[in-house]
Amino acid sequence: MKNITKIITLVCSITLYIASLTQSGFSTDNGQVDNGPGYALVLTGWLCVSIAGISWFANPLLILSWFSFKSQSNKRSLFLSLLAFLISLSFMFNKFIIVDEGGSLHEISGYRLGYWLWLASCVLMLIGNISISVKRKETISYLFLKR
Repeated sequence: MKNITKIITLVCSITLYIASLTQSGFSTDNGQVDNGPGYALVLTGWLCVSIAGISWFANPLLILSWFSFKSQSNKRSLFLSLLAFLISLSFMFNKFIIVDEGGSLHEISGYRLGYWLWLASCVLMLIGNISISVKRKETISYLFLKR
């Protein structure tokens, strides 16, 4: 049963992530309702030097969480998915973002479908990890402390 849970969690999380890559992630006050598809944000997000750019690091953390999810102990995957979720959620607390090569800051005026799908991918991965940990009766101290 836990293998089914792992497969469903992984497939759904990856599917949501891929879907997020086809959608716009946010809109800004500069008149641009659409700042391009999510894949463009993934490819260029690491270039952003503002606080909002930090949220890009949720992408590699989520991907690492997927790869470590298939191991017997899901401590690493749980930790990575928790970090990915918190960092992706932090994007909501940013008011401004750099949207062009000129480096000018624009106010974030809304969050689009791509952001919500990306966040849902992180949430699903975190919930899947927690679910498996609960089924294995692993405690918080077991998950985060080395023995």
